[in-house]
Amino acid sequence: MIKNCILILVVGLIMLGCGDRQVRQIEQVGEDSTELTIKTYYDTIHFKFKWRDADSIPYLFGKPSKDKIAEYQRRFDSLHRTERYGFYDRIEWFRDIPHITAVNDFATLWFTNKTTPYQDDLDMILWRINEYYPLNSSTTETENFQRFSEQIDSLLSYSLGSQWDANIQAWLATKLHECKVEIYNNRLLDCSNEFKDILIAEHCAWKEYEEALHDICDKLVVGKHGGSGAPLAYGEFFIESYEQRLISLLDYYFTLGDSNYQPTERHRVIPDKMVHRAYSDFFDVINSGYEEYSVEEKQCALKNDMRFWDKWMAERRKVSAQLPMPLKKVYDNCTNNLKRRKLIQIKSRYWGYGICSSFELDCILKKDCSDEELFSYDYQTRYDALLIK
Repeated sequence: MIKNCILILVVGLIMLGCGDRQVRQIEQVGEDSTELTIKTYYDTIHFKFKWRDADSIPYLFGKPSKDKIAEYQRRFDSLHRTERYGFYDRIEWFRDIPHITAVNDFATLWFTNKTTPYQDDLDMILWRINEYYPLNSSTTETENFQRFSEQIDSLLSYSLGSQWDANIQAWLATKLHECKVEIYNNRLLDCSNEFKDILIAEHCAWKEYEEALHDICDKLVVGKHGGSGAPLAYGEFFIESYEQRLISLLDYYFTLGDSNYQPTERHRVIPDKMVHRAYSDFFDVINSGYEEYSVEEKQCALKNDMRFWDKWMAERRKVSAQLPMPLKKVYDNCTNNLKRRKLIQIKSRYWGYGICSSFELDCILKKDCSDEELFSYDYQTRYDALLIK
C-alpha cells in the first residue's frame, strides 16, 4: 500500500512538469547531438545531448554487443522525446549535462512510464550507469563491487533545492539499490551451478520477506498519513533492507571468486531466540497514537514480519547444511552479520528513518555499535534516561 502511495506521489510530482512560463536554451554543440526538453511548472529548458562513443569508454561488467548498445540508446532516446521527460531542470545542481541527463533518464524510466516493458532490464540499467560514469573492470570482484557502488553514489550526488527533490532522490536511490541486489544475486547464481536450486529457493524466501516489509514500513515507519517526508523515510528504510540482503550474500560471493578472500566483519553469534525475544518485546509495547493505525494493525504487520523473517532464515539453514567447508563457514558468518543488523532494527523499534529528531537518533542503536552494547541495549531504559537529562 505505502509503496503504491509513494509511487503515486512521485509520479504526481513529475507530472507537475507541464508548463512553459520561461524558456531557457542551453547549448552543448556536437555532431549528432539530440535536443532534449525538460518542462516544469515554472520553466522549460532545452539542451544538446550526445551519447558517448561506445568504443572509447571502459565497461565495468563487460561491453554489450553493438546491437545491444544501439537498442539501449533507442530506448532512452524514445524516453527523451516523451512529453513527460525528466524532473530536474536546474543544470547548476549537477556536474554536467551527462549527469543531469542520466538522472532524468532513470526518473523517467521508473516514474513516468510505468508500462515500459524494459524498465527492469538489468543489463540495460547497468549499461546506462556505465555510459554516464565509465569505469574499468578490476581483477577482483570486491573492487568491482566498490566501483559499481562508486558509480551509483556519483549518480546520486547532486544538489537538492526542496523536500520534493529529496523525496525524488530517495526514491531513485531505493530503485538503484534494489537493482544492485538483483544484479549481485544473479551474479551469485551464475557461478553457483552446484547449489543454484537451493540458492534460488533462498532468494524467493527473501522476496517474500521483502514484500512483508512494505506493511512494516506503512504501519510502523511512515504511518497512516506520512507527510511530505514519507518518501524519504520509505527510501531509507528499504535501502537498509537492501543493504541487509547484500550482507547476506556478498562475502559468500566474493569467496567463490577468490579462495583467499577473508570477510572483514565478524561478531558474536546471534541466536535465533535473541531475535525472537526482541520481536516479542517490541510486540508488547506497540501502541497507537491519534489518527494512527490501530494496535492490532501494527501487531499484525510485526507478526508477518517475523513469520517471513523466520521462513527466510529456515531457507538459509537449508543452504548452509549443503555447503562444504570453508564455504559453509563464510555463509554462516554472512547470516550472523545479517541477524545482527536485523536485531539492531528491531531493538530500535524501526526508528531512525526519514526526518528524525536528535532525541530519536540518540535513542536508537547505531549500525556500528559494539556487540556488548547491542546485547545489553534496552530501548525503554535509554529512552527514560534521555528524558531526564
